Amino acid sequence: MESTEDDRASRYANQIQGLRKELDTGIENARRNGKRYRRWSFWLVLGTVIASFAGTILAGLDDVPKLALAITTALPGVLTLVSNSLKLEGRSIWFYKKRNALKSIRTRLLFPGENEIDIAALAKEQDDLRIQMSNEWAEQLTLVATQQQR
Repeated sequence: MESTEDDRASRYANQIQGLRKELDTGIENARRNGKRYRRWSFWLVLGTVIASFAGTILAGLDDVPKLALAITTALPGVLTLVSNSLKLEGRSIWFYKKRNALKSIRTRLLFPGENEIDIAALAKEQDDLRIQMSNEWAEQLTLVATQQQR
């Protein structure tokens, strides 16, 4: 009898540990990806500003080859198109939103209050979040070309 309760307690502790590890991994991955997309978005905006400024300067000079001027003046539009098509800022926000939701679940796992931890409910909440976030990605963050094919 005591062995069965020990087994149950051990299984319960392992489930908590497994869920915690899964949440920690998800939180770290979401943070890393959010930061990566935010960084790419920043560099594209900065590149657009620099290319626009360079195009303005080159347009005022007399000895600039037409091809160089054409490429430099086209670059801001191309960078803006890439930025808007990839939706980098939206993707960054999506990952930070996911991270915050996972942190909320982890907090309830670590600090259950006076109640016993309901691992099944927390795992279901994590699964529901996964489905919700996947649907949100599909609806809002797919590439422009992909959306036009639907």
